[in-house]
Amino acid sequence: MKRILVVLLVISMLAAPAYALNVIDATLCKKVFLRAVERTVLVNRMTGEVKCIMQKGQWIPLMGTQKREYQSMYNAQLTISKQRAAQ
Repeated sequence: MKRILVVLLVISMLAAPAYALNVIDATLCKKVFLRAVERTVLVNRMTGEVKCIMQKGQWIPLMGTQKREYQSMYNAQLTISKQRAAQ
């Protein structure tokens, strides 16, 4: 059973187009809606790093200044959420 699952996972990763997220990223990341810009971003569950943004139904990798801007918006939203939960 495990072998079949691993084979299917490998085939799906090889068959996926270059612009699509692979299966591992999909399990390690979570979708977060940023209220400040009303957009969905993909955030690494372990590190909290913003990786991609959803535009027109596709995930677009973030780089440079744009990545820093979305990262700071995510960090601010996370801080505010924690403060509200503590009250």
